[in-house]
Amino acid sequence: GHFDSLRLLSVGGEPLKAADVQAFQTKVHPGCWLQNAMAATETRTYAQCFISHNTLVSDPVPVGSRVLDRKIRVENELGVELPDGELGAITVDGFWLANGYVNHHQ
Repeated sequence: GHFDSLRLLSVGGEPLKAADVQAFQTKVHPGCWLQNAMAATETRTYAQCFISHNTLVSDPVPVGSRVLDRKIRVENELGVELPDGELGAITVDGFWLANGYVNHHQ
């Protein structure tokens, strides 16, 4: 079937391939959306991309834009923000997020 009652399918955790999007588009009704999201347990979703039944994509499918109340940056081991393209730890700040973990001291 075409999963007629499905309104949103959210995926994340692994890279989304264009072939996966095409399979989604053939199996669902035109009113359903596909959400490609990046998240962490501590912050929930912090980047997302919504794909409609008619969206054309190619590999790699984008993970999307940041969620509005989140600041995302990549830092080195000293906590210094790195420029685009550098490897480091992803950090996420936002109004509703705590500053670290309970009983975790640096």
